[in-house]
Amino acid sequence: MGFKKVYLWVEINANRERICRKESFSNILDKCGTYGIDVVILEIKNLTGGVLYQSKFAPHLGCFDTNFSKEVDYLSMYLEEAIIRNLKIYPVVNVFTEGMRDNLTYYPSFRNKYWQTWLYGVTTQGKKVIKPMGDIKDDLFDLVEDFYSIFVNPLMDEVQEYEINLIKEIVQNYEISGIVLDRVRFAGLSADFGDYSKEKFEQFIGHRIKNWPEDILKIEKMEESIVGFPGPFFRKWQLFRAYAIKEFVRRVREELKSLKPDLEIVNYVNSPYSLSYKVGANWGVEGYIDEEKIWEWSEVEKESYALTGYGGYFDKLICGFYYPYVTIEEANSSEQEKIGSVEWAIFEAKKVLHDKVPLVGGLFVKYYTDNPNKFEKAMEMCLDNTWGCMLFDLCYIEEYKLWDVIGKVLGR
Repeated sequence: MGFKKVYLWVEINANRERICRKESFSNILDKCGTYGIDVVILEIKNLTGGVLYQSKFAPHLGCFDTNFSKEVDYLSMYLEEAIIRNLKIYPVVNVFTEGMRDNLTYYPSFRNKYWQTWLYGVTTQGKKVIKPMGDIKDDLFDLVEDFYSIFVNPLMDEVQEYEINLIKEIVQNYEISGIVLDRVRFAGLSADFGDYSKEKFEQFIGHRIKNWPEDILKIEKMEESIVGFPGPFFRKWQLFRAYAIKEFVRRVREELKSLKPDLEIVNYVNSPYSLSYKVGANWGVEGYIDEEKIWEWSEVEKESYALTGYGGYFDKLICGFYYPYVTIEEANSSEQEKIGSVEWAIFEAKKVLHDKVPLVGGLFVKYYTDNPNKFEKAMEMCLDNTWGCMLFDLCYIEEYKLWDVIGKVLGR
């Protein structure tokens, strides 16, 4: 495969029993070496905000998950195991998530409640409401991508400092050659509408908003869900959020490269790009204009949004091509309308990145567990057309015994 690499993602919750014991995870690392995996992408900070190492900033995951010992530095332990096997481990940091919905006070988003993202939704009776994520119970907030985790506000200076310090801590204290940043974004279209964000936005546009939040986004209850409609300031709001994420990414890169110039900084994002505006994450390269999706914008607005592209600040971008179909032909022949495919997603992502940022195709392995041949075909599609292939997740490889398929593709 030469310079092309195969990455195996290991999510904490789905692989808890495999991660919490050294013997179990060492066995996984043995399999990675045997079947040709190059890099293990190990989640180190998950959605709870807890981490699997000894941190000055974040609580150890063992504080609220008894499967893990608070005294054990799992990152250090597994980096040592990987070196023995000539493997690399890239730690994953879920950046702007700091808790779950069970109200445990250990979570950073509950210890610092004012950090929480405030969501805009409606009550079951149809009354508009804006609440911090941790307080939401029965209300409707359908315009959110991650509802079960608690996001913190990416616009907040204190939040950004916390996340940057935590990421720097990992890079400074551990011998790693790469790091993966996930959820470098907002929770969804209806985030973040608290007073802090309102003040920041008014500073951005230079005047006060008369009707908040309707001048940004109008939402209506339709049966048991809600629908959003752009307000007069909706486009400026999208610019505002995207600029904030880009500036954060720029700061992260600057800080990390000053510590370790050769560090490979990787971003994980989801396909399709056309929906990225919902979470304020313009992962295209600077200058890219998606004419099909923002055709109603003025030329000045298009050019301004194009300047928020942050893809070029990463050394590599892993894009989740999470589609059950491998080829465009397969998708077009299906009974579902406008369904995507791995092949189509590769074409779209390359267009967005202009081939300026190395692209790695990510696969949702569960889609192929009943069809090993299709799994093989999907891996080959990524390896033939991008800089590598990321497999999500270890749990499916183990449960459905797909190691031999990986070995076959990689000639092992």
